[in-house]
Amino acid sequence: MGKFLLWLEVAMGGTVLIALIAQIPKVLSVIAEDIKAVTDPASTPSAPPPTPAEPIDWSLAIGIGASILAALAGIGATLLMWRYVARRRLSKREQRARRADQIALWQQGVAVLAKTSEALMAFESDPESVYFTRRLLADVNEPATAAFYTAYDTAQSRHTEAIPTDTGMITAFVEAATAAHRAFETADENARRKTRMGISHDGHRLTADERRKIDQAQKLMRQAHDPALTRAHAHNVLAKALELLGTAGVIIPERLTGNFIEQLESIENIHRRALAGAGAGACQ
Repeated sequence: MGKFLLWLEVAMGGTVLIALIAQIPKVLSVIAEDIKAVTDPASTPSAPPPTPAEPIDWSLAIGIGASILAALAGIGATLLMWRYVARRRLSKREQRARRADQIALWQQGVAVLAKTSEALMAFESDPESVYFTRRLLADVNEPATAAFYTAYDTAQSRHTEAIPTDTGMITAFVEAATAAHRAFETADENARRKTRMGISHDGHRLTADERRKIDQAQKLMRQAHDPALTRAHAHNVLAKALELLGTAGVIIPERLTGNFIEQLESIENIHRRALAGAGAGACQ
């Protein structure tokens, strides 16, 4: 686009200049005829003895030359102004396109970070994962888990409220968000794999008795959600499950112990719905 405007300026300027130059021979011809009429005796009729010749008046030629120079200067200034305006418009379009690209790139990072946050929240709100299938994903002493939380904190720190105008900062955030997501996937797979292998916290390999207790606790937790149990019985079953996990060496971070309360509330809701359904059936 810039080259096209430049060629267009040159073409228009050249056209105007050629038109002005084409008029110069006509102007010079008129000047020459005026000079000849004044200086050539043969070109004038016989007359009384000539009077002394008057000095040649060059003002017309000078005025025409000055007009041509002024016109050329005006054309040059107009072309320069036009070129400046065209470049300014082009620059603004480039700036808008550049900002649109920055925003699109930033949104990619936001989407990746949100995906990671949702996956982490899904884990932390699922007691089955926290206590049984992915315990090490909550253990910050586990190297893969620690690496994830470090990467996740870095991504969050670079996720500013306002979108930066510096492309370098945007790129750094997107790279950090991508690294955090990869680290989560690595830590998640590590936790699942070690659970299948019977490896617990600090690399401890579970004994047969510890595995038995964990399996029993898992069955009890699932049983606690059975609407057929009374509320008191369900609470006792859940408490027994947690006791078994403790004796098997299962460590649950304090920040996730709220899941126990959520399970109690979930059991309350299950029994409440069961009772409501039974009452409605009796009324019918």
